[in-house]
Amino acid sequence: MASFVQTIDGNLHYMYSEFAFALSMIGSPPEGLVTFNMMEPTVPRYWVRGHDVDSNCCWVFPVGRELRSFSSPGSQVHTLSVSQDFIARVSETLELDLKPDTQWHETFALPSTVADQAIWRMRLLQSAPPGRFAELARQILYQLLPFWLGAARRTPLKRPSMRARDIAILKGLTFLSDCDLATADLSDLRAESHVSERTLQYAFRERFSMSPAALLKRNKLASVRAILRRSEAGRCTVGDIASEHGFWHLGQFSQDYLSLYDERPSETLAACAT
Repeated sequence: MASFVQTIDGNLHYMYSEFAFALSMIGSPPEGLVTFNMMEPTVPRYWVRGHDVDSNCCWVFPVGRELRSFSSPGSQVHTLSVSQDFIARVSETLELDLKPDTQWHETFALPSTVADQAIWRMRLLQSAPPGRFAELARQILYQLLPFWLGAARRTPLKRPSMRARDIAILKGLTFLSDCDLATADLSDLRAESHVSERTLQYAFRERFSMSPAALLKRNKLASVRAILRRSEAGRCTVGDIASEHGFWHLGQFSQDYLSLYDERPSETLAACAT
């Protein structure tokens, strides 16, 4: 089950997303905007672009930066996307030095009281009227920017646990994020994680409520779907793309695809031709 709430007021975009299942996401935030992300305190951890963060952290996608993340079941994430001009105006009001975007931090930690207040205002954005939306967004940036830009005393990011399972998760997720999904297999994931098969199984089930094989399959299915959606019917076949990703039993592949996306792979391919 998944739910979304989205509010747009000019160049200010807000979205709340909640997923009952583990999720791997690859894509782009709103075009031309800088996106600030925070999650509800009920979510244990969130892996994004190589950073393992918790609910006292904010992560940022500057303009043109690609989204790559893995979340646990039950993730609840707030995102606020604003223009660089909006950030510049708030920075000027706060007398903060806005460095070039190439020097912006992708993740930064907040004192728990500041994180709680920012999340509270994020929730208010879900039902804010247009006249109130911009003011709430400004208040959120008033809280975030001093820590993001380093003017306030920076709260250090918590070091991830050094348990073997947590190390396996970080190495495994980095591999899944960077690998060629068409050729990657479970033995590659095991080798990159540098732990026993049992430890890897326990780690992924603890974090994502699924086995590493199931998460790898879900990522492969997502890769197939992305290719189908940008392919032209008649220039390729579902079978060719599926087999390139290691799905040799096309009947089982189609069933898994239908279960995950509520449409057959052939329907995805056909829809792109219309």
